[in-house]
Amino acid sequence: MGLWRGFENVYSLRLSEVQPVRDVFRITTQNGSVLCLKPFDYNQQEMQFIAMAMEYLKKSGFPYIPKILRTKEGFLWARIKQRKYMLTDWIRGRSPNFSNLDEYGQAVQTLARFHKHSEGFVCSDGITCRRKVEKLENGIRQTRHVLQQTGSIPSDTRALLLDFCDLAQSRLQEPTVQDGIRHETAHGALAHGDFNYPNLVRNTRGHLYVIDFDAVAYQVRMVDLAHLLQRNCGWSGEKVLRWLDVYNRVRPLSGEDCALLTMLLYTPHTVARQIRLHRHRHLSVVRQWPSVQTLRLYSRHLDQIMSIP
Repeated sequence: MGLWRGFENVYSLRLSEVQPVRDVFRITTQNGSVLCLKPFDYNQQEMQFIAMAMEYLKKSGFPYIPKILRTKEGFLWARIKQRKYMLTDWIRGRSPNFSNLDEYGQAVQTLARFHKHSEGFVCSDGITCRRKVEKLENGIRQTRHVLQQTGSIPSDTRALLLDFCDLAQSRLQEPTVQDGIRHETAHGALAHGDFNYPNLVRNTRGHLYVIDFDAVAYQVRMVDLAHLLQRNCGWSGEKVLRWLDVYNRVRPLSGEDCALLTMLLYTPHTVARQIRLHRHRHLSVVRQWPSVQTLRLYSRHLDQIMSIP
C-alpha cells in the first residue's frame, strides 16, 4: 500500500491533489478541503507531547494555531509507511514582513497573547519528555565554548562577548531568576521554541497564526521572546526596549520574567549561531561583528529591563 492510499484509509478522505511545500504536503481533498500533512521523525512520546500541547492551546483560548484533524480512529497523529504524520488545516496566507514595523509589532503582540495561554499544560499518559528548562545553563556554556574556539572575531569584541556569557551564567543563579524558573515549571509553562517569521502565517483577514510546533516544550516562556528580539533587533538595546513595551501592554511582565529575559539577552546566541553557519557553509567572509561600543550601549539598555514591572 502506497503512502497516499494509506493516508486515505487512515483519515477516510479522498485526495484530488498533493503538492510538496517546504517540508510539508499541501493536500486538496475531493470535497475541496485544503489540508497540511507534515511528516515527523520523533518518537511516540514526543509526537503525543506536540499534539497534546497544540490541542491544549486551542482549548485554553488561543485560536491562532492550526486545528489538528484526527484519524478515523480518533488519534491525533498517524503512522503511515513506517513514518509518523500529523494532519491539520491549511492556513492560507503569507509569512509576515518583519521589515514592516506594524507586522513585526503584530508578531510581538501575538507572542504575548500566545504566552497568556501557554501555561497550565499537563501532559498525561506518563509522558516525561520535552523538559528543556534544565538546559538553560548548558546553552550558555555551549555559546561560550563556540566563542572561545573561534578566531574570526576581533579580540576586544570576543572578550566582551565572553563577559556577557559570564554575566548570563551569574544571573542564572540569582534568586529572582531561580524563582522565575520554579514558577514556570510549577505552572506548566510552554515555549514554542522557534517563534520567528518562518513559523508565522498572516492570513487573508490579517490574523497572525503560529505554525510548526516541532520545538514546543516545557520551558520558560521568555526563551521565545529573547529569540524573537535577538534575531530581529540585532544589538540595538533601544529597539529591544521599544518592543518589550509592546509585549508588556498585552501580557504584563513580572519581575521574574524581566530577570529571566535579561539573562537570556546577555547570552550571545546569535553570534554563536552565525559562527556555526559560517563553519557549516565553509564561508571565508563573515558579516561585520558588533563593536565594543555597540555592545556596551546594548548592555546599558538591557540593564533598564528590570525597571519595567
